Amino acid sequence: MADSHLVDEVLDGRRYYMRSLFSLPALLLIIIMTGCSGIIDNQALKNNSASHQKEEISDHSIFENNELSIGFNNVKIICENNHLKDGSTCKQPALLIDNERYPLPTEYSEGATLRLGDFNHDNNVDLFIVNDLGGGTNAYGTEGYLYSFDNNVPNEIFASNYENPIDYIGQNISFEINKYNKDNYNFVVKKKDKVIGTTNISQEKLYTDEIPSKDDVGYGNILVYNVSYGKIVARVGLSLFITNYAGDLTLTYDYIDNKFKIIDVQYDYKGNE
Repeated sequence: MADSHLVDEVLDGRRYYMRSLFSLPALLLIIIMTGCSGIIDNQALKNNSASHQKEEISDHSIFENNELSIGFNNVKIICENNHLKDGSTCKQPALLIDNERYPLPTEYSEGATLRLGDFNHDNNVDLFIVNDLGGGTNAYGTEGYLYSFDNNVPNEIFASNYENPIDYIGQNISFEINKYNKDNYNFVVKKKDKVIGTTNISQEKLYTDEIPSKDDVGYGNILVYNVSYGKIVARVGLSLFITNYAGDLTLTYDYIDNKFKIIDVQYDYKGNE
């Protein structure tokens, strides 16, 4: 099943809030924070030991002025516009590492969410950036960029080296729509002739008297990248007659033969929730 928190995680990236803990006594909290700070500083300098991976990995999406700092290898996300406030649009986002600027291959952003993990299985921590492109009615988009680091120099290894989810769906996923009574349809999703999901869609929810067919299924207006259970995923929204929700496909990536390939596809429908 698709990760139920997928959309929430990405949309929460716009809000850029910091969670605080107030339940511990102040003195104990100071001691813990001081100890952890020294450990993280040490690990950020190394980035070559598998032993610190789990301690280092966490989520960060906190803007301070016009910089998004992740406290890892002195990496920050910066925006060209000054006096960036919570909810502002980040213009010309770039990585800033040891005062060296590395522009992201995009000129627009409504925010960025960062994920850390070893995505290419080289025992080093990588940085995955979900760039929020925003959206409108029945449309929402993100971009995914993955950076590995060689002597603190970032190398983008995902955006130009992955299976495109839209192309993959066109080549490997098929749809069937069968009417099983007067007002309801059985919507079937297949991968290479194997059923991976079904749902019932009523004529009423289509807001039209037209009878749907597989040719009326659309996908790609909603495309959301994120990280789930340590792997990069892409959620692609499905629609009928362009504007009617027909479920989601969640495609999971893994690094195989020097390329990020889709290893799993799940279908989920939340229309009845």
